[in-house]
Amino acid sequence: DTDTTSKKNSIELMFDKFKNQEVDILVGTQIIAKGLDFPNVTLVGVLNADIGLKMPVYDSFEKTYNIIEQVSGRAGRDKLSGEVYIQTYDTSNYAITKAAKHSYQEFYDIEIANRKLTSNPPFSEIVELIVSSKNMSLAKKEINIIKKNLEQDNEIKIIGPAEHMIFKVNDLYRYVLTIKFLNENLEVLQMINEMYQNKKDIYISMTRM
Repeated sequence: DTDTTSKKNSIELMFDKFKNQEVDILVGTQIIAKGLDFPNVTLVGVLNADIGLKMPVYDSFEKTYNIIEQVSGRAGRDKLSGEVYIQTYDTSNYAITKAAKHSYQEFYDIEIANRKLTSNPPFSEIVELIVSSKNMSLAKKEINIIKKNLEQDNEIKIIGPAEHMIFKVNDLYRYVLTIKFLNENLEVLQMINEMYQNKKDIYISMTRM
């Protein structure tokens, strides 16, 4: 992980040791899942495979499926056969079950149907809007004003406002709106940004998801 590979070339050195069989077991985060080819690896274990399913993002299932698929592909890449063990508390979740079977098409069919039902990408554009201020009441007031203005457009769906997961940073209180644009017309965001450009006690940030 980033705590043990912060020095220059430390990642490459660790992978070389593993490839040269100076060490037999490699434990890591997602950093060991992508683009590595170790012919002698015959066993892969995925611990807490479902932890990513709980992330508050629309594509958490897709990311979970991808990481399981990627790390599973490290086993049995040459002449030796491989085994993969997946630890999960959610054995019926389709991201887990389809990844275990390498059933991409089945996963896609379920996921795209759910995305359409919930108006998530690719059927919309999602923007996370954060309002911050040292005055908590002011931040809450302003984000509700923004929400009220956005609600006038029938092609926009809004989730929130809510306290941000990390509610206070550098003495700033943060509230968040998740905005779904069904018609891909994001011009209203420019208007909002201009409204707050000259307000020193309120900060606006927008991130396309």
